Amino acid sequence: MKQLLLFVLVVTGLSTARAGHNTSELCLTLDNNAPFMVSLDGANFFQPLHAYSFPNLNAGSHQLKVWKVIPGSWHCAPVKQLVFNGCISLPAGKRVDASITCYGTYFVNSMSPLFPPPVPVCCAWHGQYGGACQSNGWNDDDYEDHMGGGYGNYGGYKMPMSPQSFQGLKQTIMNQSFDQSKLSVARQALMGNYLSSAQVSEIMDLMTFENTKLEFAKSAYGKTVDQNNYFLVNNSFTFKSSVDELNEYIY
Repeated sequence: MKQLLLFVLVVTGLSTARAGHNTSELCLTLDNNAPFMVSLDGANFFQPLHAYSFPNLNAGSHQLKVWKVIPGSWHCAPVKQLVFNGCISLPAGKRVDASITCYGTYFVNSMSPLFPPPVPVCCAWHGQYGGACQSNGWNDDDYEDHMGGGYGNYGGYKMPMSPQSFQGLKQTIMNQSFDQSKLSVARQALMGNYLSSAQVSEIMDLMTFENTKLEFAKSAYGKTVDQNNYFLVNNSFTFKSSVDELNEYIY
């Protein structure tokens, strides 16, 4: 009976965690803390607030519009001014705290786990039954890896962004007008995700200037799951000098 109860608790905990990894939460403000209105995926929220929170969102791409509310005078009604209109990407299992800057760009301030990983129940029984925790493929080392790895790192195996999430990231980058803004968004994505060498190259292709591509290639190397294939990013450079500088940085 105890074994059956233990199995049910473990399976329930793991199922809850996996379900949580498919959702996201967005907490949104304006840089100057002004009141604003929002439209998210066509749903309008036209009550002027200083902060909006959207729980239980599907991970991936979302269409976002933000209007800043300019207070009126005693004889003039408040005016709403469109400050952002674009596609954003939300990683799975994350709470994203973001803001719209005074330049009209979407900026991720921080990301945190939405649901903590489950503690394998059998580990709590070590003192009574002894032995290693092996229920449903978990062991103590896997749990430590899971706790420390963050998004995209499960049981010690680092996974690149899913095609859906990556497409949302590319769209967000393409919405930026300047290379430095594109670089900032791309670096934000590296805070909570891993990429493949091919994905790094695709992001570089969205940038115009050689030095911006080189900066991102340097930043992304440590968050690339297949570093043995990093030669693929060389296809995104125009000049051999950039390839040489990247090789010097890596080796």
